Amino acid sequence: MTRWFFGKILGQAIPLLAEEGRRDSRRLERRGGETGRNVADLTTPSAPRFARRIHPSSARRGIFAAAVILLAVPVAARAHRLDEYLQATRFALATDHILLKIDLTPGVDVAPAIFALINTDHDGSISAMEGKIYAKRLLDDCVFEVDGQPRRLEIVSTLFPSFQDMQEGIGTIRIQARTAWRGTPGHHVLFFRNNHKTDLGAYLVNALVPTSRAIEITDQHRDFSQREIRLDFNLQ
Repeated sequence: MTRWFFGKILGQAIPLLAEEGRRDSRRLERRGGETGRNVADLTTPSAPRFARRIHPSSARRGIFAAAVILLAVPVAARAHRLDEYLQATRFALATDHILLKIDLTPGVDVAPAIFALINTDHDGSISAMEGKIYAKRLLDDCVFEVDGQPRRLEIVSTLFPSFQDMQEGIGTIRIQARTAWRGTPGHHVLFFRNNHKTDLGAYLVNALVPTSRAIEITDQHRDFSQREIRLDFNLQ
């Protein structure tokens, strides 16, 4: 993966340097035309100074641009690290239920371990039963409360990628669960904490804009790691 990144970046940087050289050649050709001489005839003492003034600075600019690109690659790559298990949770509030949407994407370095954790019979594919067992395990690892009372979550749907997609870092597990809840008008507080695979996890948590005008989200507080959220909302 690293070799591919740097190969791609160098593939972009080398044409930049080549283009810089072609621009310099065109500048020299124009300079020769202005003085009535060909570039090959620029042999006066001023010509070498002119050439030195163009080529080193252009090369430095091209090398600097390539260095900036190369240095930026590790930062961009860390947006989703290869050795982390990204877990993104979203809440959709309705007047009669609350829906959780959890997307889990393992980095390529941890994908085999996550796949083996789900595919318990090791046959190379995740069955419906294995998916349901894993989804239940995930939900059991989470704390979910409304107004200080634990709420039971029921699995609505699961979607699991192939092992090949997970190995390539593009396989996302999608789990939806819901709890039936009909609150009274007034202020309410939702609390959620994700305790699943904390040794590998990287977390995101957020609330979707309610589709009902009867619900107004008034405040959101997350911890630094975004494993946890306290969501304040009003119900009309």
